[in-house]
Amino acid sequence: MVLFLSADPFVFQRGLYLIAAGTSYGLMALFLSKTLSVATASYLAMMSMMTPVFVLLIDTTWLKESLDAFQFLGGGLIIFSGVLVNKLEI
Repeated sequence: MVLFLSADPFVFQRGLYLIAAGTSYGLMALFLSKTLSVATASYLAMMSMMTPVFVLLIDTTWLKESLDAFQFLGGGLIIFSGVLVNKLEI
């Protein structure tokens, strides 16, 4: 309880991050269970591997970070494997 009643704004901000992290984890579990009820497990596994690609897109757009050739190669391999799994309907 001290975490939220402190006068220090940094401590209060950490509490908000804690609440946001817990909420996002709960939403993730909810969406994953919903996905499993309407799609196959291989589709769910493929989409969970797309997380680094989505983070990469957000990083380059909002945080203006640059990428090297190795990161482009990794993102391309992830996208290629997702397309391959989708086409082969594994």
